[in-house]
Amino acid sequence: MTARRSAVAAGALLVALTSLTAGCSKPGVSRREVIDRYRRALVADGVREPQAECLTERFFGDLTDAELKAFQRRDRLTDEEKQQFAALADVCAAAG
Repeated sequence: MTARRSAVAAGALLVALTSLTAGCSKPGVSRREVIDRYRRALVADGVREPQAECLTERFFGDLTDAELKAFQRRDRLTDEEKQQFAALADVCAAAG
């Protein structure tokens, strides 16, 4: 994935993060629903489905439930998360 596509994917996750934060932190929303909402938001922002699936599964997959909840309470990615997401965008470019 080119640097531009990595930036687009990271930007798409930022959009997804800010637009979904309130809805995803509601009680009764499952972990799978949260991750699927981020995946769908990436697709809506132009990331292909296989890449969005790869990105969300790899980015969120290792987070504990507590870490996922804490992630949702923030309105932006940390610098470390931005780097991680950009690296994952490169890895996931080959998906599908």
